[in-house]
Amino acid sequence: MATSRNTNMRPGNTVPASGIYAQYQGGRKVNEVTSVMGEPFPPGRAAGTTYRPVRLTK
Repeated sequence: MATSRNTNMRPGNTVPASGIYAQYQGGRKVNEVTSVMGEPFPPGRAAGTTYRPVRLTK
């Protein structure tokens, strides 16, 4: 499944494609996480956490 770089995903959403995702809180990048397709995104430390793809696996 293709994932747009402008797509914001939230904690608990199913990861659409394996790869590295940037974690944002309050519009600011705070971390990068490696996520596996089909697994849920991890919880964030603060409300409003979102994830955006950085580098997806092939």
